[in-house]
Amino acid sequence: MNPAANTQGNQGRIEDLIALIDELIAITREENTLLGKGWPASQLIPFKRKAELAELFQPWAAAVATEPSAIFTSDKALHAMLIERLNTLQAIMTENITSLRAAIEASQRRINAVMMAIREQMAAEASYSAKGHAQAPSISSYVANVRA
Repeated sequence: MNPAANTQGNQGRIEDLIALIDELIAITREENTLLGKGWPASQLIPFKRKAELAELFQPWAAAVATEPSAIFTSDKALHAMLIERLNTLQAIMTENITSLRAAIEASQRRINAVMMAIREQMAAEASYSAKGHAQAPSISSYVANVRA
């Protein structure tokens, strides 16, 4: 798909763009729903497809940035549909950024809680050698206890 090749009467390319935007909207909505349910961002299935779609969308965005007429069509209804989809995509992506930030913060809190538990366990189980120096058990014993 070459957005720069778009001409004024080329409705097919605009329809292809709308279909791409619709799929981006659907995938991002699904991702937002999963993030809202507390799924870690790294485990999201739609993430890969969203990245693929974003790669397909990028040439369109670049073409419009340099040549706004790249999305021109004489069909006013089709043009209105495109603008409406672009506005929806922008709103969904803004929500997605907020959801991803919240998921990253939640993951960081989980990591911090695990690290704190490991530190507390290490401090509680520290032993001393004959010379009076603290000796901590191996980290593998802590990891095993954290998993338990």
